[in-house]
Amino acid sequence: MDPLRLDGACFGYGSHRVLHDVSFSVQAGEFLAIVGPNGCGKSTTLRLLAGLERPDAGRVLVMGREAASYSRRAFARHVALLTQGVGVPPALVARDMVAMGRHARQGFLNRRSREDDAAIDRALEEMEVADLAHRRMGELSGGQVQRMRMAMVLAQGGDVLLLDEPTTFLDLRHQYGLLRRARRAAREGRAVVAVLHDFTQASLYADRILLMHEGRVAGHGTPGGVLTETAIHRVFGVRTRGVQMGGAVFHIPAEP
Repeated sequence: MDPLRLDGACFGYGSHRVLHDVSFSVQAGEFLAIVGPNGCGKSTTLRLLAGLERPDAGRVLVMGREAASYSRRAFARHVALLTQGVGVPPALVARDMVAMGRHARQGFLNRRSREDDAAIDRALEEMEVADLAHRRMGELSGGQVQRMRMAMVLAQGGDVLLLDEPTTFLDLRHQYGLLRRARRAAREGRAVVAVLHDFTQASLYADRILLMHEGRVAGHGTPGGVLTETAIHRVFGVRTRGVQMGGAVFHIPAEP
């Protein structure tokens, strides 16, 4: 049983069709990167996987069940979502925000257990923000806030990790650090899906690439097999020269 599956998913806002018959699955232990131009449906696809939207046609399956059949609390025990940057209360203490990731696993009185505290502390250490845990969110830089938000979804746990443009606001070191942690989550047995803009980073860290174009799947497979010069020209309308090195795929303009 695949933790995540889209079967023939279609979705639109009113008369505007955003997704057309999108199908793919993600296995436990796998990191899938979704790439494509702005407006091609990447984030909408992630919203379907996260249960924030329902398809007009087709199915979204999480752990073999229709996503819509879960209560929000039960769903959150399986699926953790890092959304694109959103505002956080500036007076909120950073560790308390990370602790919010544990709410779905707490009892009726929402009391933190030793397991909760251990998961929170571990996530803070992994994202290298433990020294900021007692600061208020309004005191942190954009990059520090993003790492705290990643710590929150790591603390949440579950079978599936969804990341929507997770490297936003991060400098290069912390971009690599976050993607390494996402890949490790896959190696630990989670199904990981990330919307990314950087092809090279996607090819370095993801096991498979889903290339989208105008709401459809334009390519699906290994980074080297999907991120070809032909595919980049067809989807983005630019001619490039592709170079593969150590598993990474680089594209440079054919005419700088």
